[in-house]
Amino acid sequence: MSVQMVPLRILTCVVCDAQKRVEGVLGGRRVDGWTCSRRHNGDSNVGGWWCGDCIAKDNERRSAERAYRKANPRPRGFAAMRPEMQKAIASKGGKKAHTKGKAHEWTKEEAQAAGRKGGLASRGGRGKLPKVA
Repeated sequence: MSVQMVPLRILTCVVCDAQKRVEGVLGGRRVDGWTCSRRHNGDSNVGGWWCGDCIAKDNERRSAERAYRKANPRPRGFAAMRPEMQKAIASKGGKKAHTKGKAHEWTKEEAQAAGRKGGLASRGGRGKLPKVA
């Protein structure tokens, strides 16, 4: 009868250098609170074994970052651009519309009618509140 050797491995946490002795075959990505993963840690992606304490700290850091980003969203698209850049893009669009003949040009009468309509919609034209029936 032969004796089977049980493999012995020493796992080392890639973040804090803690070590753990593991006997037997490692099956899967989790062993006694340790996880084998590729996570972003500071400035670099760190792949390897992480101890439970480092995983908990990393999860806490990630949830705090998520909460901060949710409370302070970054402007996106046109709103994220510098005002000069917005003006340049808008100017190109207007020029292109005129060259294609698609831009609307107001006559004096159209402009007066539009102004009158907008003025009436805003509190009757003289700063009065609209009458409630």
